[in-house]
Amino acid sequence: MYGRLSVTAEVMVGRTEHLITVGGAAVAPPSDASWGPAGPPLAAAEDAPLRTDPEGGRFHLRMFQAEQSVLEHHRAGHYKTTHLRYPMLYGPRSPGSSDWCIVRRILDGRRRLIVADGGTQLESRAYAGNAAHAVLLAVDQPQTSAGQIYNVADERPLTMLQRVDLIAKALNHQWELVSMPWDLARSFHPVCRSRDHRVLDITKIRTELGYRDVVPVHEALPMAARWLVENRPEPGGELEMQLGDPFDYAAEDAMIDGYLRLKETVLAVPFPDYTYIHPYRHPRQPNETWKRPERPFG
Repeated sequence: MYGRLSVTAEVMVGRTEHLITVGGAAVAPPSDASWGPAGPPLAAAEDAPLRTDPEGGRFHLRMFQAEQSVLEHHRAGHYKTTHLRYPMLYGPRSPGSSDWCIVRRILDGRRRLIVADGGTQLESRAYAGNAAHAVLLAVDQPQTSAGQIYNVADERPLTMLQRVDLIAKALNHQWELVSMPWDLARSFHPVCRSRDHRVLDITKIRTELGYRDVVPVHEALPMAARWLVENRPEPGGELEMQLGDPFDYAAEDAMIDGYLRLKETVLAVPFPDYTYIHPYRHPRQPNETWKRPERPFG
């Protein structure tokens, strides 16, 4: 997978007729000019612009280069290939599980949680069993999948808020969610690495290979959360070092208290409340102009 895939692609020449590989989705950031003036769509398809600029990060560049090496061998006729682009995985034994940032806070009895931008960010992820199922679909349909690239993800992407809420419900926990702008919600960054949406369009694998979730997300995420509870990572161990989450609850409480004080100050500034008014005319006389209704819409 990823950068080492270039080595695998070379080694497998003469050893297989069909190589099925897995990499990542090195989709270009929203600021990339190749998206055009309107920017990216909500969900990125297989033909979306990719990160090819070394300045955009070596990890994504290596991901792109590895994918290209596989395709070059396919074009050269060394073997047929199918390449699957994975998002972040979750579920039992998935590496770098950011769900632990949420689960540990529940286990530690936290009653307040900072979420970025109201938890509105959408992110495609794939439950481990669903990701494996996608590979097996390519195995079972070699003629259809040969020479193709497929995005892989759960059929339904969740917002960060839905993800937090579903894990809390699975573990019978209640807490107050404190929404902060992403720049200020620093303790949530290990969960939400960017304020941008990261959604993959999986129409192609659904229509060509018949992909459907083996485990729907509303079942998969609670299962993954409970697995983490039963297989708790070591505090300060490898996973927590990978995540970069300090679990500094005193600092989190100070950030929450400071933000709430600032919020009170801003809300104290006099400003009229907004009320939605229906824009359609409702004339009772010919040529009657629009008038602001006495009662708000609804």
